[in-house]
Amino acid sequence: MKGWGFPYEEWPQDLKDEYAYNPAAARQLLADAGFPKGFKTNIIVDTASDLKLFEIIKTSFADIGIEMEVRLMESNACTAFVDARKHDQLCSGNTDPSGTVTPPSRRLRVSIRRARLTGR
Repeated sequence: MKGWGFPYEEWPQDLKDEYAYNPAAARQLLADAGFPKGFKTNIIVDTASDLKLFEIIKTSFADIGIEMEVRLMESNACTAFVDARKHDQLCSGNTDPSGTVTPPSRRLRVSIRRARLTGR
């Protein structure tokens, strides 16, 4: 998604270090936040999403003590479920029902519109 951020190659080294894969540092952050043994969570995922990406995220979370259940839902059902705020933890929102990646500007506009309509 060109134009939405700075290329990684242009980041200063200290910022690159913050985003580096470092399970030990992540476990320490969790411990500092009061979760020394990690925790359990779940995420609602649209079946049109990149499911391999969510498996990578699930594995990365497991490496630091976070057990994440991935709950798959068909696109329209997923949208309705999340819009009704029935999810109790995380939800994905990177695709529309056609499976097309949604640009950040559209996601922001949709979020703002929903907040205005629902008062949340």
